[in-house]
Amino acid sequence: MCFQGLHNKTPTCQFAYVTALVGTLLAFAGCNNRVIQATNLPSQYVAPYYPSANQIDLSRLSNDASDSERLAGGDLIGVTISSGLEEKPEIKRVRVNESGEVNVPIVGIVPVAGLTLDEAEKLIGDESIQRRKFVNPVVTVTLEKRRMRKVAVFGAISRPGTYEIPANKCDLAAAIAAAGGLTATADTTVQIRSPKPNQPQVQTVSHEFTDPTQTPLLNQSGESIEIDLTRPEENRREQFELIDGSIVMVREKRPRAVFVTGMVRSPKKVDIPENSDLRLLDAITMAGGRSTPFAQKIKVIRTLDGRAAPISIMTTYSKAKKDGSANLRLAAGDVVSMEETTGLLVFEAIRSVFSFGIGASVPVF
Repeated sequence: MCFQGLHNKTPTCQFAYVTALVGTLLAFAGCNNRVIQATNLPSQYVAPYYPSANQIDLSRLSNDASDSERLAGGDLIGVTISSGLEEKPEIKRVRVNESGEVNVPIVGIVPVAGLTLDEAEKLIGDESIQRRKFVNPVVTVTLEKRRMRKVAVFGAISRPGTYEIPANKCDLAAAIAAAGGLTATADTTVQIRSPKPNQPQVQTVSHEFTDPTQTPLLNQSGESIEIDLTRPEENRREQFELIDGSIVMVREKRPRAVFVTGMVRSPKKVDIPENSDLRLLDAITMAGGRSTPFAQKIKVIRTLDGRAAPISIMTTYSKAKKDGSANLRLAAGDVVSMEETTGLLVFEAIRSVFSFGIGASVPVF
């Protein structure tokens, strides 16, 4: 066959080989599947931003549905009822039970959960008149002590430990604030585990764990949810509320990197800088740059959370230099492949033919 022992063949046979190679490569290129161009990348495939946990607005993690001024089960209140005949009315301290009621001396059971202090005063006064206990009483209700909830906060937090937080303000934001805030190594993913009703309020926690992907919670009963601090709107606001025995685990930040391979001088893993973007051309530069100036085609293989199959994003080195949208922001786990193009393969084939087939006496390049 003419292609066998090519370096011993005539220039005519060498030219035939190169022509056949070009035809084969062009045919192969025409069979490629449809891909997504970097300049037309749909929003759902755009790389996410990686903000520092310390830049997150913790107020977005509050349960706004909880009114801090309203009474709730477990609160201790002081009730004074004056008929106008007493020299100094006595304050009666009563606790709101789990049903939201208080047992007011002389008056009896009155539901006060969800009421402000002013509303509770009016209701107790109305009930005392309706039940014919007083004619025209003056009622005063004061908040003596809020019910406290005990929650534990561990992981990438400034002061890990167990904290008591007023029940009416016991949410994720309050727990993180009580523990001194997030550390610089905190990830943006937080796990909340709450015990089932009627379970002991103290759960077992392992303080010795090194794998940030594993939860240190040894008690596997109860409800567990994960919250992305950068997208709190994906959770219902009531999910931010913590109950007695809840455990908040702030994960350590996982290393984020991309992989650069193909026609680069030093294929390698490239770390994404903290609190900064990593662009396509920067990653190629950090891998030593292109191994040949003729390398143009770039494929980025991306797998995003929640999507089963990866996608291929195509661009070229020249486009990435001229157009910012083609110089992609990279996502953790991206594989950047500087690929051989038809033109590059043809160039290498011709150079190989003339370098090794004809000999060094006929330098072409």
